Amino acid sequence: MAFGVAAASLAILLLATDLKYQAWYFLQSLNVEDDGWQRNEVALDEDAYRLELFSPELKIDRIYTSMTGPASIHRFSLMPGAAPELVWMTGYGTEVVDTNMQITLDEAYLCHNNLDYSVGSYYHNWGIKDRQGVLTPRLATITQGQTKINLPEGFGIPLMSNQQMSTATQALNLFEQDVNKNVRHKITVDYVRSTQLERRYRPLYQQSVCVLMKIDTNQVDSAGAKVQMDCRPALASIAFTNIREDGEPYTGHWVVDTGRDTVCYNVTGILSLSADTRLHYAGVHVHPYCEYLELKNLSTGEIVFKSAITHDPDVMQMTEIEAFSSSEGVMMFADHEYELTCVTNNRSAQEQDIMAVMLLYLHDQEMETVIAAL
Repeated sequence: MAFGVAAASLAILLLATDLKYQAWYFLQSLNVEDDGWQRNEVALDEDAYRLELFSPELKIDRIYTSMTGPASIHRFSLMPGAAPELVWMTGYGTEVVDTNMQITLDEAYLCHNNLDYSVGSYYHNWGIKDRQGVLTPRLATITQGQTKINLPEGFGIPLMSNQQMSTATQALNLFEQDVNKNVRHKITVDYVRSTQLERRYRPLYQQSVCVLMKIDTNQVDSAGAKVQMDCRPALASIAFTNIREDGEPYTGHWVVDTGRDTVCYNVTGILSLSADTRLHYAGVHVHPYCEYLELKNLSTGEIVFKSAITHDPDVMQMTEIEAFSSSEGVMMFADHEYELTCVTNNRSAQEQDIMAVMLLYLHDQEMETVIAAL
């Protein structure tokens, strides 16, 4: 009986909200997984390498709004078949190319690309505890306007060369009505091999913070309660509907009316800092019509990072999203409160879906100690 009621409630939730599109994407991604992916390995210089992954052909033949376009997932490691060794991921990117994988096409056909991994197995292999369920299983997110992540010189994400990861990529077409073309997404992973380095790199870990909204109310929950990490930013599926302590469902995707809108959300619980550390890189994943995304230290009143977003004045497309990169870094304090503010200006004539995620790359002091002992 209880199962039947829960199933009926879920069905109503799917039909009544935009989650039906997100569930459709999730099911579609299962159907096309690993079909037609191609791999290429490039030596950039003596100690820097690039893995290129080309998605299957993604057919663009109609309007595809956010989270509804053709998609594909691919599981991979950086150096399959070789003896495992320590490498450092230093960059990640995605671009749209033609079916011959030669010509770069418009970013308008890129919804997003995610690079994911298993938090539990990753940190278990390093002998580090208590991170599963705290950190998001995401190493990077790429979107139009921010198609490349380059970590500061001397910093990277430590990986064993046989670490299993997955890249999930999805196409987009918001405004081109009369279209019939196939595209591919070219994914690049830049890394260096530790055995070839003259100096030790400093490890970073990635934690995403996002705005959560109560479904169907468009009201931000400001109770300050700790957010459960099953609301992993940027992945679009019913798994990321989060039933909070008040019994109400929350999501990282919401809808805005025409005109300007501002929402703020306390992300201290999502951030989950266990110790003071430094922020060295920050990227942003938002939908079009977001003007800026700002992370603020509520305890001091200081702005940690404000990402300005530039839009094409004629169509619904982001042309540039400002990233943060610093070798010196900005201090983040475990006992401080942090807030994420999303400002939007919907210039269209109808409601638009929005999400707001900031991906933070923080110095991993515990990992640094582990690697130094190797």
